Amino acid sequence: MEGVWKVRGGEVSSPLRWGWQRLAQRFAAPQGKGNILKRSKDYGAIFLDLFETIVLFDSGQLPPLRVDGREIRSTLPYLYDVLRRSLPLEERRLLPTLPRFGSTMLALHEELFQRKRVSFREIPSTERFARLLERLGIPDRDGLSRQLAEEHIRHLLSCTHFPYRGELETLARRYPLALVSNFDHAAGGWALLERLGIRRFFRSVSFSGEVGYIKPHPGIFQKSLEEVEVAPQSVLFVGDTPEADIEGARALGMETCWIARRGRAFPEGY
Repeated sequence: MEGVWKVRGGEVSSPLRWGWQRLAQRFAAPQGKGNILKRSKDYGAIFLDLFETIVLFDSGQLPPLRVDGREIRSTLPYLYDVLRRSLPLEERRLLPTLPRFGSTMLALHEELFQRKRVSFREIPSTERFARLLERLGIPDRDGLSRQLAEEHIRHLLSCTHFPYRGELETLARRYPLALVSNFDHAAGGWALLERLGIRRFFRSVSFSGEVGYIKPHPGIFQKSLEEVEVAPQSVLFVGDTPEADIEGARALGMETCWIARRGRAFPEGY
């Protein structure tokens, strides 16, 4: 799959249409006669975002649901079934209809998303579902919020695919690699890496659900910088989100490489 890559810093500054194969050729081959794709500099490490950078997500595999006048693809029907199965009969009356349940969940998600954009503090997935239960007036007993979080992540991760194994192996042979991901369910992230067989490629893995901060906060980048023992000025960061990945990495002095999915244009001001 092709993406639009933009490297800020050094000699490369204009948008280039590169896929993962081209990226691996450019940055993994030794400098010199054998590498016709000259780099602006050599790097001490390459740091990578996870979702929509090396692991892709296909929401079309999730069931459709009409919420607030629009159709979405979501894990919400699965979560609703968990509640219907788990709640005692007298508490099932607290459950709204599935569309109203979806509306409540989406409103909470947006509220927490905006809060995180200000504080850059992660809110773990289990806490998010505990707040959902509180908003619905449903007691969080017997680990119900944890069950919801695990059901959500199980179905979410079943919709992922990883087309870049060869390219990742190529990069890992030449560079120390680190993974830096805004992912609020760290256990699910670790399980995904093990299932894909790619944990071994990374000298450092930083999930926001464990670190407590989300990109662009420097804390989540700093963890991997310390574990890889590399200065930010010698790191290339590759990611798909301008604010979290590009702005956050550049603020620490890293060079950055942006990948656009689905024909997105790079926004002004970065």
